[in-house]
Amino acid sequence: MDIAEQKKEIRRQIKAQKAELDAQRKQAMSRQIAEAVEQMPEFAGAQTIIAYWALPDEVDLNDAIVRWASSRAVYLPVMVGRNLEFRQFTEVYSTMSAIMPLRHFSMKFSSAISASD
Repeated sequence: MDIAEQKKEIRRQIKAQKAELDAQRKQAMSRQIAEAVEQMPEFAGAQTIIAYWALPDEVDLNDAIVRWASSRAVYLPVMVGRNLEFRQFTEVYSTMSAIMPLRHFSMKFSSAISASD
Protein backbone atom coordinates (compact mmCIF):
# COMPACT_ATOMS: atom_id res chain seq x y z
CA MET A 1 0.00 0.00 0.00
CA ASP A 2 1.47 3.38 -1.00
CA ILE A 3 1.36 6.54 1.13
CA ALA A 4 -1.75 7.93 -0.56
CA GLU A 5 -3.65 4.69 0.07
CA GLN A 6 -2.43 4.60 3.69
CA LYS A 7 -3.63 8.16 4.26
CA LYS A 8 -6.99 7.34 2.71
CA GLU A 9 -7.36 4.31 4.98
CA ILE A 10 -6.41 6.29 8.09
CA ARG A 11 -8.97 8.97 7.19
CA ARG A 12 -11.63 6.29 6.70
CA GLN A 13 -10.84 4.79 10.12
CA ILE A 14 -10.94 8.18 11.85
CA LYS A 15 -14.25 9.01 10.19
CA ALA A 16 -15.71 5.70 11.36
CA GLN A 17 -14.48 6.30 14.92
CA LYS A 18 -15.96 9.79 14.99
CA ALA A 19 -19.29 8.46 13.70
CA GLU A 20 -19.45 6.07 16.68
CA LEU A 21 -19.37 8.93 19.21
CA ASP A 22 -22.77 9.95 20.50
CA ALA A 23 -23.58 13.64 20.90
CA GLN A 24 -23.24 13.62 24.70
CA ARG A 25 -19.80 12.00 24.62
CA LYS A 26 -18.56 14.36 21.90
CA GLN A 27 -19.86 17.36 23.86
CA ALA A 28 -18.13 16.15 27.04
CA MET A 29 -14.86 15.60 25.16
CA SER A 30 -15.10 19.04 23.57
CA ARG A 31 -15.67 20.64 26.97
CA GLN A 32 -12.66 18.76 28.42
CA ILE A 33 -10.45 19.97 25.58
CA ALA A 34 -11.59 23.59 26.04
CA GLU A 35 -10.89 23.36 29.78
CA ALA A 36 -7.44 21.87 29.13
CA VAL A 37 -6.60 24.68 26.69
CA GLU A 38 -7.77 27.28 29.20
CA GLN A 39 -5.45 25.80 31.85
CA MET A 40 -2.34 26.14 29.67
CA PRO A 41 0.04 28.93 30.75
CA GLU A 42 0.50 29.87 27.07
CA PHE A 43 -3.23 30.44 26.75
CA ALA A 44 -3.48 32.47 29.95
CA GLY A 45 -0.93 34.97 28.66
CA ALA A 46 -2.08 35.04 25.06
CA GLN A 47 -3.56 38.22 23.64
CA THR A 48 -4.11 36.57 20.25
CA ILE A 49 -5.01 32.98 19.40
CA ILE A 50 -5.80 31.03 16.25
CA ALA A 51 -8.59 28.45 16.29
CA TYR A 52 -11.01 26.86 13.84
CA TRP A 53 -14.80 26.80 13.72
CA ALA A 54 -15.82 23.17 14.03
CA LEU A 55 -17.59 21.18 11.37
CA PRO A 56 -20.29 18.77 12.62
CA ASP A 57 -17.92 15.81 13.03
CA GLU A 58 -15.06 17.74 14.69
CA VAL A 59 -14.19 18.69 18.25
CA ASP A 60 -16.58 21.56 18.95
CA LEU A 61 -14.84 24.51 20.58
CA ASN A 62 -17.29 27.00 19.09
CA ASP A 63 -18.78 28.06 22.46
CA ALA A 64 -15.26 28.44 23.85
CA ILE A 65 -14.25 30.55 20.84
CA VAL A 66 -17.14 32.92 21.51
CA ARG A 67 -16.11 33.12 25.17
CA TRP A 68 -12.41 33.59 24.34
CA ALA A 69 -13.17 36.37 21.87
CA SER A 70 -14.50 38.51 24.71
CA SER A 71 -11.02 38.79 26.25
CA ARG A 72 -8.52 38.33 23.39
CA ALA A 73 -8.23 38.45 19.61
CA VAL A 74 -9.31 35.13 18.06
CA TYR A 75 -8.46 34.47 14.42
CA LEU A 76 -10.16 31.80 12.31
CA PRO A 77 -9.07 30.47 8.90
CA VAL A 78 -11.21 31.62 5.97
CA MET A 79 -10.82 30.62 2.34
CA VAL A 80 -11.03 33.63 0.04
CA GLY A 81 -10.96 32.24 -3.45
CA ARG A 82 -7.90 30.00 -3.41
CA ASN A 83 -6.20 31.93 -0.61
CA LEU A 84 -6.26 31.09 3.07
CA GLU A 85 -6.67 34.10 5.31
CA PHE A 86 -6.97 34.34 9.07
CA ARG A 87 -9.68 36.79 10.05
CA GLN A 88 -10.44 38.10 13.47
CA PHE A 89 -13.64 36.61 14.83
CA THR A 90 -15.96 39.17 16.37
CA GLU A 91 -19.35 37.52 16.83
CA VAL A 92 -21.87 34.89 15.73
CA TYR A 93 -25.35 35.91 14.81
CA SER A 94 -28.29 33.74 13.85
CA THR A 95 -29.57 33.84 10.30
CA MET A 96 -32.46 31.51 11.05
CA SER A 97 -35.20 31.42 13.66
CA ALA A 98 -34.30 30.61 17.25
CA ILE A 99 -35.60 27.07 16.93
CA MET A 100 -33.01 26.15 14.31
CA PRO A 101 -29.75 24.50 15.35
CA LEU A 102 -26.70 26.70 16.01
CA ARG A 103 -25.14 25.46 12.79
CA HIS A 104 -27.30 27.98 10.87
CA PHE A 105 -25.28 31.09 11.51
CA SER A 106 -23.03 33.69 10.01
CA MET A 107 -19.87 35.10 11.48
CA LYS A 108 -18.64 38.65 11.51
CA PHE A 109 -14.95 39.27 11.06
CA SER A 110 -12.85 42.37 11.34
CA SER A 111 -9.21 42.47 10.26
CA ALA A 112 -7.61 39.83 8.05
CA ILE A 113 -4.15 38.29 8.02
CA SER A 114 -3.06 36.49 4.87
CA ALA A 115 -1.48 33.07 5.37
CA SER A 116 1.28 34.20 3.03
CA ASP A 117 2.21 37.18 5.27
